[in-house]
Amino acid sequence: YALADVDGFGVLAGTPQGLMRVNAGGELEPATVYGTRVAETVHALMRDADGTLWICCEQVGVLRISPDGSKMQIGVDAGLTGFPRAVFRDSGGHVWVGTTSGLFGVTKDAVVPVGRAAGVFDDAVLQIAEDSMGRLWLGTQSGLRCVPIDELLKLMRGDLEGSLIGVRSLRW
Repeated sequence: YALADVDGFGVLAGTPQGLMRVNAGGELEPATVYGTRVAETVHALMRDADGTLWICCEQVGVLRISPDGSKMQIGVDAGLTGFPRAVFRDSGGHVWVGTTSGLFGVTKDAVVPVGRAAGVFDDAVLQIAEDSMGRLWLGTQSGLRCVPIDELLKLMRGDLEGSLIGVRSLRW
């Protein structure tokens, strides 16, 4: 489901069998990253500049593993709903998670729904990318959505209602 080239580990693959590594012979084998092995379905991977690995797991939620071996789980207890399918850090350093329930912003203290739960749009978010104009492009089941990041941040702070956000939709 996902691929990432991670210094010190080579090519990592998110698979239905968990986090795998492509070995020197070109075969997949279970990967242990910073002392952690993930054996459940992995849908997405993201590596931060400091080496921290973010993993979208089917049951656990989002797992963040730091190079020092410390882990943080972002799941239902933190406010994340649905099954994680994408994780992305934008140019401003904000982390976004796409799930089968919508889009979520992740802060130090909270997981904030900014998709379906906030009334912005009603669709699963499967992919996330940023353009040069400061907008998030969201790949959903029914098409593409384009949303200004600054408006999403205002929504997360409570400075803007979801109905006032300018969402551009491109349908399949």
